[in-house]
This record gives sequence, C-alpha cells and structure tokens, in this order.
Amino acid sequence: PPHPMKGNISVGQFALETVLDRSRAGLNQGVAMDLAIKGEGNISYIPEPQKEQNDLLDIYPPNTRQNIRRAGGKVTGEKEFSYLLVPRETGKIDLQKSFFWVYFNTAKSRYDTLRPDGLLQVQEGKKSSTKSAVSSEDAFFGMIDKAGKTLLGEEKDNPELQLWINLSLGFMALVTLMLSFWKRSV
Repeated sequence: PPHPMKGNISVGQFALETVLDRSRAGLNQGVAMDLAIKGEGNISYIPEPQKEQNDLLDIYPPNTRQNIRRAGGKVTGEKEFSYLLVPRETGKIDLQKSFFWVYFNTAKSRYDTLRPDGLLQVQEGKKSSTKSAVSSEDAFFGMIDKAGKTLLGEEKDNPELQLWINLSLGFMALVTLMLSFWKRSV
C-alpha cells in the first residue's frame, strides 16, 4: 500500500530487542546499546533504524552484525546494530524517542513501527555545552595528528626500525602468496 517510505523498507514479521550495557550513566560517559531486529523476512536488506533529532544524546554510527538462516522456504534470523550513546544532558532519556524502525508487517498486512524499550538515567552533573564538546573533539584529533607526526619522524631517523618493518611486510606478503597457491592446488 502507499507509504512515504515505500520501496525503502523491509517486509516480513519482526521484533526489536534492546540491550543496554547499563541503565545508569554519568554525563558524557559512553553507553553501549544493541538493537537487534529478529524475525522472518529479508534479513540482509534490513536498514539501520532511523534516529530522531535529539539534543540529549550523541549517537555514533553502529557496528552491524547479521545471522541468516534459510530452511523450509523461509528466511529467518537477526540483524544487530551496536551503538555508542553519549548523554549530553542529565535526567531520564527515553530511548523510544531516539530511534524507530518501519517495516511492512505481513501478518497484519500493514506498516508497523518498532521502537526500542528502556530508559537511560543520566546522573546529575554539569550541563555539557556544544563548545566544550567541539573543543574536546579538536583536542582528541590534534593528539592523533601529533602522535602520527612523531612516529613518522622516528621512522625516518631510525633505519633499523624501517628495515624490520620492511622485512615483516615482505614476510607477510610471501606467506599470503604461498597460502593462495596452496589453496588453489588443494
């Protein structure tokens, strides 16, 4: 049937499972959250849950894992999205207001929306500001840049280190080549 997301959603029978590594966190303290979409349908086509505009949380892109089973003419399994959430405000954060996933439910013959369960209690503390978050990000990437330049400078001044690095890379390339020929002959 007509729908604004028609053609971009999964079809089947699914459920959403939410797992938080903890329900209490400090301000600006990372919390791991897994959203697992389980059921019957085209598991590999399941897109990432959509995020609502939210000033309470920084939500980092997820790692994705899927498990698909095909038997008896059915495709079942699960697709899991592992997020890192960093709260920017104190109080209770309702995760239902942060994520949603729309699909066409074949059992009900209609579109359905799944939302995660759970509340994240953020401990009292100083309110974070966008300026401090940006400056800490800049400081982090600045340290990476500085460390990279230091390491490169040390490599140029240390020919013995460069020799060992080149020998190690050559050895790994040789082993890879030998394994590929061995696999072809088997």
